[in-house]
Amino acid sequence: MSPRWSPAVLALALALPCRAEEALESGFASLSGDVKTEGAALAERLGEPKTRRQVVRIISWNLQAFGANITPEREAAYKDIMGHMLSETRSARILSFQEIANGTGAAKISGMLPGGDGDRWRGSFTNTDGAMDNGFFAEKSVGMDCERPLFAKQDETGRWRRDREQMMHTPRASHMRVGGFDFTLVTVHLTFGGANRAGTAKELGTLLDWLHQYLAKPGADPDVIITGDFNLPTRRGRTDERGPSIEDVMGAHPLGRTPAGTPLPPWGLVTLVDAPTSRNDTGTAHNYDHVIMTGDAYNEEYAAGSAGVIPPQYINSVEAKHGVRVSDHYPISAGFFTEGAGNDGRPIGPDGDSACQALMAMAPLSFQ
Repeated sequence: MSPRWSPAVLALALALPCRAEEALESGFASLSGDVKTEGAALAERLGEPKTRRQVVRIISWNLQAFGANITPEREAAYKDIMGHMLSETRSARILSFQEIANGTGAAKISGMLPGGDGDRWRGSFTNTDGAMDNGFFAEKSVGMDCERPLFAKQDETGRWRRDREQMMHTPRASHMRVGGFDFTLVTVHLTFGGANRAGTAKELGTLLDWLHQYLAKPGADPDVIITGDFNLPTRRGRTDERGPSIEDVMGAHPLGRTPAGTPLPPWGLVTLVDAPTSRNDTGTAHNYDHVIMTGDAYNEEYAAGSAGVIPPQYINSVEAKHGVRVSDHYPISAGFFTEGAGNDGRPIGPDGDSACQALMAMAPLSFQ
């Protein structure tokens, strides 16, 4: 059964800075009726074009082994999807991708993006000795102040080597700025840790340890957003009883110990997206892809209700057109306000002036 979205999720997933009643492009014809109605409701809340709040949308997607051997049909399907998701009339400006196989795959992605000739997008990717890595692509209007792989180091030849005892797939972190909103973004793909997900839970605990150390450093940005394929469901999104949920693992960590019924503290964590995101041969399968953020980002800049799955109907229609499945995951997205008053009523402004110093000074955990 297809997942459901709130009006705000669907409207922001296809966010149109132009008037909501304008027709969508032909590729979205099958969704146009729902989007027009729900987009209009969102426009009423955010105001008319001259006064509407600026939102930046982050898209996260496990691309499934995207490298040199991708077929022409699959590449063409991806290019269609990217063109619609990233048209200049929408608010998506940052991409957090998982399972980029190598530098060739990263270059192919750059070439598929609208304006991919180098004028519009900047890539952030490091090819390690692992089979699958993670990376970012951001519009050049997005300030990407610093970037680095996590749990990896360069050997004497300059080759980046991962610490497989800590993370099978090397996460990547970057400090970014859009308008008055600055934040540290992490893209992650946790290992599929067996039937009971013990290996997956261990890697999430390692990532939380890293985050704990980062937030404790002077000058670290309290706004941290972690996106990706966690191979763990939320409690609300789980489809079986194998292994722990995201909340089970976080609840055992100091960052996740927020007493029930109390406000989320700035250093606390919240996990969004409960709908199925992975796919099998018959349809959607499990709730594995999420957006996790600190309370500071959630309480101030997060556009409430915006996190969710990009409508699968459109992905499915493009796949049918090209006769190929692009990925075993659907993309997800979340929106954040970049100016004006935050959700707490205070003006949105930079609070990570020394974040790069803190981020780049951190050594890989347990990696001598």
